[in-house]
Amino acid sequence: MLCRNGKCTHCCRLGHIVSEETKEKLSKSNRGKGETHRCKNGYILVRLERKSFFSPMAKVGLWVTEHRLVMAKHLGRCLHSWEIVHHKNHIRDDNRIENLQLVQEMQHNQTTIIERKLEDLEMRNKALQDALDIIHSKEKEQDIQKAIIDYLHLRHIFVYKVSNVGIYKAKSGQWIPAQTKGLPDLGIHLNGKVTYLEIKTPNGKLSKYQQAFKEQCDRDGIDYWVISSFEELQNLVERR
Repeated sequence: MLCRNGKCTHCCRLGHIVSEETKEKLSKSNRGKGETHRCKNGYILVRLERKSFFSPMAKVGLWVTEHRLVMAKHLGRCLHSWEIVHHKNHIRDDNRIENLQLVQEMQHNQTTIIERKLEDLEMRNKALQDALDIIHSKEKEQDIQKAIIDYLHLRHIFVYKVSNVGIYKAKSGQWIPAQTKGLPDLGIHLNGKVTYLEIKTPNGKLSKYQQAFKEQCDRDGIDYWVISSFEELQNLVERR
């Protein structure tokens, strides 16, 4: 069928932009035969009537993708084959007009590549953070303690372990428990004063007995440091 200007109906509808009043009429009409089909790739197809204004956009059997039909109704014209309707949230059956964006093929490809790279970077960042959390959670108090003792020896600071697990006498086979619960791990002599060190992992917490011992030290004016890393102790020592 030819239009008044001699062009076919298909060409006229592709290039022609209708008035706002006609747009409203088109959005209410041309709803197709009411037949829809969900593709395996997630897109929804709508079957149009042959006399539909948007039939030039249809493929074999008068089927057209719903997101393209929604955009065409919004613009009041048929879409060109090189125009691509992009789903902003990447959900292919979310065909609300606010979720759709009309772009050219090259722009669409670039947008998709950038968005996928951002998603990949976000996933990698999360994986790295999870790995760091696992490393910190698995870090043993003994390893931190050994690093601290080695550092104190290098600084010629007197350090000793405080026995808080009791004593085992091999000859008699007798176990003598510690007399005081909550004793710290280490004691050091720093600037003529005794300072107690309790070694904890970054996520570790004082027990109720350790907390009670710390509060007693605070009342007596004795330094009690809770250390979770070698660097933390180094900073405290260098300030004294």
